[in-house]
Amino acid sequence: MRAPISTLRNLYLFRRSQFLSVSLYSRSQSMMTNCDRP
Repeated sequence: MRAPISTLRNLYLFRRSQFLSVSLYSRSQSMMTNCDRP
């Protein structure tokens, strides 16, 4: 059974947005900790 291209594309975009949000979150967290340091 072949999945439709649109479904694969949606899954890929969802995964990418998830990864981007996680990386942005971790980056902001590290920046905050860096700012806290004297």
